[in-house]
Amino acid sequence: MPPPVTGKQRAARIPLDYYKKSDLLGRWKTVLGWAALLAPSLWLGVGFGMSGQGDFHASRGPVSSVHQIWDASCSTCHTNFTPISSNAFQVPLILGDAKDSSNKCRTCHAGPDHFKGQPDDRTCASCHREHRGPDASLISLQDSDCTQCHRNIKAHGAKEFNIDVTHFAKSAHPEFRSIKTDPGKLKFNHQQHLRAGQPKIGKDGQTGGALKFLKDLPKQHQERYRSQQANKADDAPVQLQCASCHQLDSGDFGVTSERAKEFPFGITGNRSGGSYMQPILYENQCQACHPLTLDHKVAGDKKSDEFAVPHRLQPKEIHDLLENFFTARFARGQAGFLEKKVVRPLPGKLPGLLDRTIGTEITKEVRLAENSLYQAKLGCANCHYFDGKNAVEPIKMGEVPDLYVTPTNVPSVWYKHAKFNHTAHRAVNCKDCHANAETSTSASAVMIPNMDNCVKCHAPKAGHVGGARHNCTECHQYHHGEQSLQGVGAARRNPGKLHKIDDFLLIK
Repeated sequence: MPPPVTGKQRAARIPLDYYKKSDLLGRWKTVLGWAALLAPSLWLGVGFGMSGQGDFHASRGPVSSVHQIWDASCSTCHTNFTPISSNAFQVPLILGDAKDSSNKCRTCHAGPDHFKGQPDDRTCASCHREHRGPDASLISLQDSDCTQCHRNIKAHGAKEFNIDVTHFAKSAHPEFRSIKTDPGKLKFNHQQHLRAGQPKIGKDGQTGGALKFLKDLPKQHQERYRSQQANKADDAPVQLQCASCHQLDSGDFGVTSERAKEFPFGITGNRSGGSYMQPILYENQCQACHPLTLDHKVAGDKKSDEFAVPHRLQPKEIHDLLENFFTARFARGQAGFLEKKVVRPLPGKLPGLLDRTIGTEITKEVRLAENSLYQAKLGCANCHYFDGKNAVEPIKMGEVPDLYVTPTNVPSVWYKHAKFNHTAHRAVNCKDCHANAETSTSASAVMIPNMDNCVKCHAPKAGHVGGARHNCTECHQYHHGEQSLQGVGAARRNPGKLHKIDDFLLIK
């Protein structure tokens, strides 16, 4: 049995300078320690450098308020070792595909593409970033979320657009293409309508012609226009304001259950919460001054009435109505204008309801009525353009007019690629944005402001200019962005599958 080793002998085997030299185990400990520190740093650094957002993509903060029921259920949105953002650093064949995360989003959310033919290279989380607190907005995004594509738009499949955008300024944002031309087909003179009494304006700029007074308006409309002007006397000329025609919602008309009869077609509800103007409708804005009545009363006949032509009918439909109107007048005995034209029937023959001579007189009355509607300046032609053969050739006696009212095509929303909220701008005078309204004599003049007007407020603060928000999402939306009035649409938001409440709370 070997003699025991003493402590002195064991100490002699250990070099006194051992700590100054490294061995294999020590070297491995050092390498692995630095690797544990550098690997996460490298991962975050590469993700930061390769992303187009310039921010970190790892956060354990609380989710937004709309997702708080899943705040403690990470697997609802996340899959282990699989990124959810297209901007995250990804290792092919090792980590899962980030595009799969969008399928989890579509479990509850559905929405159309940004544009037709959009490539499938962006996930929902590329822009809608979570874990920034319950008060953070998922749709009010940083400009970098938009410019990651729009600063080089051709590289992202939008071949029809060739303008790169980096921020909202005249040097970095295109002019508003939606307002380059007016697609409407309507005759309207803003200058004349905004003058007291609406006098006609000659080519030399001088006014003349008959004036429109409050007492000239139908009684059911007088109080509405009287309340909008300073001079409320009956003999005061009608003075229209912008708000006389342009209203943000039906409530602006002051409609009650009693007054609703004055608006047979115009009251459609509080559309869009006041963001966009209500459409201009003949019954709401035009009828008081431009009634479509034909004065064909029979002399001495108290029962005969004026004939009011319904709006939104084509000339062929109006032709049938006119024939029925004058035929019915004769059949009711209101044919004072025909009393000298009636021919006695031959013996043994019953009188026809429409004798040839009577029929000719009815045809003449129809022709006169159509002349006053389509050729006189106070009829349909006062506002509308026509298509068809009789747009250039006169209507012959007894002929059904080959005439069609050209669709007015007046835009309900002018900024087709952006959103706008009139209510948010209601404290600003209308004429500050629509400066040409008082001088415009043609409906084809576009009076919608371009961006040089917008940047007076929506730009970085510089003295007395700017200061209002000017980020991309202030004016633009992503999904269904070209339908500002319609929005995405309720049907387009439907998920692919409906859930029971218990299953919905445990979505995975």
